Amino acid sequence: MPSTTPDTIAYMVLGYAAAIIIMLGLTAYLYMRGRRLKGELALLKQLEDEDKS
Repeated sequence: MPSTTPDTIAYMVLGYAAAIIIMLGLTAYLYMRGRRLKGELALLKQLEDEDKS
């Protein structure tokens, strides 16, 4: 009696879906962090300009 390989396509699809979700979350986090850092940089430049005046 030959043994058959179990169907694991569902696990592969779930793995890809999890990887995509994680990458999207990381991309969103980096985008929001970049926006926040740009805002902080603008604030620091403004404070530096006020300090020089």
